[in-house]
Amino acid sequence: RFYFWSPARRAMNRLLYQQAIKGYDLVLFFKTDTLDWLTVKRITSKVDTWYFFMDPPSEARRIAAHLYAKYATGASVTFYSLLDRFKQVNPSSYWIIEGERLDNFDRASKVEKNMDVVFVGSKDAHRERLITYLKQAGIDVHWFGQGGDYPPVFGRDFCEVYQKSKIILHINRDGDGFRSEEHTSELQSPDHLVCRLLLE
Repeated sequence: RFYFWSPARRAMNRLLYQQAIKGYDLVLFFKTDTLDWLTVKRITSKVDTWYFFMDPPSEARRIAAHLYAKYATGASVTFYSLLDRFKQVNPSSYWIIEGERLDNFDRASKVEKNMDVVFVGSKDAHRERLITYLKQAGIDVHWFGQGGDYPPVFGRDFCEVYQKSKIILHINRDGDGFRSEEHTSELQSPDHLVCRLLLE
């Protein structure tokens, strides 16, 4: 809590509270690490609020994300492994994954498919192991994202990269809910099903 005691952070929290109670139907919180969770509690006493948490479990621990969820009217997580923790403090918590605006995709455009395989996402050990495995097998993987071969892409640039790719590789991070416990050992193997399909 000392983190929130600096004059600038206290002023920002006070200003946000004053703005949030001006008659809105819903106040949406995300990327709140500079916001005191007690400010969320105060705002929720005046107006409905929603806490949208889209980061991995390590970030949830770092900022005590469950406290923001606790004091909001409702909350959501993109990593399924965090859902139980959020539900413990706020039963109105849900698993809602991030999406992309469909109108960003121009389905009528004829874009040259000049990349064999594309992966968009930040680097972690699991992703690096699988992509390295594919590259060593001679597959040309273009990796966009923090720690990858190219910088991250968003919005229209993200869509353009996908449109130029022949194959879009999707490798979820640990805890996102798609990698079930019974398949963990198979997915940790470097000759994961996706790799085997690409190599055939």
